[in-house]
Amino acid sequence: MNDVCAVVVTYHPDLSILGRLIGATKSQVGQIVLVDNGSKPEIVAQLKRLSIEEGLQLCLFDSNRGLGAAHNQGIQIAISQGFEYVLLLDQDSEPASDMVQHLHLAHQRLSVNTHVAAVGPCFIDPVSGHRSRFVRFGRIRFQPIACSEDDDIIRADFLISSGSLISIAALESIGHMDESLFIDHVDTEWCLRAAKKGWPVYGVCKAEMFHRLGDEGIHIPLMRSRRIAVHSPLRHYYIYRNSVRLILTRGVSWQWRVNDIYRLTGILLVFLVFAPLRLKRLKNIVHGIWHGILGVKGPIP
Repeated sequence: MNDVCAVVVTYHPDLSILGRLIGATKSQVGQIVLVDNGSKPEIVAQLKRLSIEEGLQLCLFDSNRGLGAAHNQGIQIAISQGFEYVLLLDQDSEPASDMVQHLHLAHQRLSVNTHVAAVGPCFIDPVSGHRSRFVRFGRIRFQPIACSEDDDIIRADFLISSGSLISIAALESIGHMDESLFIDHVDTEWCLRAAKKGWPVYGVCKAEMFHRLGDEGIHIPLMRSRRIAVHSPLRHYYIYRNSVRLILTRGVSWQWRVNDIYRLTGILLVFLVFAPLRLKRLKNIVHGIWHGILGVKGPIP
C-alpha cells in the first residue's frame, strides 16, 4: 500500500527479529521509518547499515524519549512526505504477509459510513500460538471479544499501538500521542481521546500479526490454558503511574476507570503471589501509584 508509512520504534532491538519485521513489512507499505530511542552506539551503527541496505528512513534520538515521542516523530515524517496513513509497529512484531491489505480494506470500508480512529490486527503469540481477542469495556472488568466466522470486523474500545493503522485525517482531528506518558497507556489514552471525539477503533480479524506481550509468561494454577504476560518490574512503575494519572484525569471514561481499577487489583494479587521479584515489583507499583497521584510525567525520575 503506497499510501501507508510504517513507523517502527526501536530501543536496543534484537536485530534478527527486527530484520524479520522489516522483511515482512517492506513489500506491504510505501516507506518504513525507523525511530531509534537512544540505543547503544554499536546498535546504532548496525541500524544505519540496515537502513541503507533496505532503503529505510532512519531517525535517531540521542536518548530514550519514550514511545509517544518516537511515534510522533515518525508520524510527522509521514505527514511531511504526503502519506495518508501510518502503521505503528513495535520492534518485536511481525506482520502476516497480507496484514496491511486487510487493515487498509477494512479502514476504507468503515470510513464510508463513520469516522475511524484506527484499525488493528489479531495478535498471535509466536510461542503458544494463542490468538488475542479484542477488548470492550464491561460493567466492572474488560470484556474480551473473540473473532468468529460471522465477524470479520469488531468494534473495540481500545487497541494496542503495534499494528494499528491510523489515517492522517484521524490524527489531525484527534491529535498526536501524549509524550508525557512515556511508554505505557500511550495507546490507551489516544483511543480514549478518540472515542470522546466520536472516532471509534476496530479490530480486523483477517489481519494477523505475530506479537508477544510481556517479557515472559507465567501459568496460574487451576488456569492451565491461561498464560499471563509478565513485564519487567520497571514497567510496573509506568503501568500503575500512568493508570493513576488517567484515572484522575477529568473527562476520562468512567467505564475505563472502573475496568482498569479491577485490572490493576488483579495484577497486584497475581504478580505478588506467582511472579518473580515480588518485592521489587511491589516497590515499583507503590512508587508508580504515588507518582501518578503527584502527576509525575516522562521517564522515571
